[in-house]
Amino acid sequence: MSGRGTVHAVAAPAEARARRPRLTTMGAAVAAAVVLAALASQYAKTYTLAREEARLEQRRRDLVAENARLRDEIERLKTDDRYIEQIARQQLGLVRPGEIELLIVPFEGTVAPPGATPRGGAPALPVRDAGPDVEPPSPPPGMDAVPPPQSPHGIGVWAVGVRDAILRWLHVPHR
Repeated sequence: MSGRGTVHAVAAPAEARARRPRLTTMGAAVAAAVVLAALASQYAKTYTLAREEARLEQRRRDLVAENARLRDEIERLKTDDRYIEQIARQQLGLVRPGEIELLIVPFEGTVAPPGATPRGGAPALPVRDAGPDVEPPSPPPGMDAVPPPQSPHGIGVWAVGVRDAILRWLHVPHR
């Protein structure tokens, strides 16, 4: 029995010696994988932080420039009366006593502008709402009846009113 036990005892250390390099290699591979994963993770965090730093630095530069612009405007507001007047006119719509502000309204097509011709070719007449009791005039003989103009709506009513007020103010007879 002792001979048999000796053979096994000799075989076991040889087998263990053969496994050690494989275990060492596998352990080294696992350790290398863990180190590579940690490095990749750290690199990703570093890259993200560097991008965030660049974004924040650009934001800081923008804010510094905005602060300089605002300081210049504050100084200009303290010293430049023409600039204050310009801002009062543009942002608040203020005018000096005796001045009249004219607001030019772009035509949007709801009412025929002065001098325009409708589809029939006759000069356009100003649209006025005479009220429910007044009948529209009948067309001259030999001409087709043109449907009555629709009463203006929206910005058109306001534009016609402004035009009529300017014509009255300038003492120009209404066409």
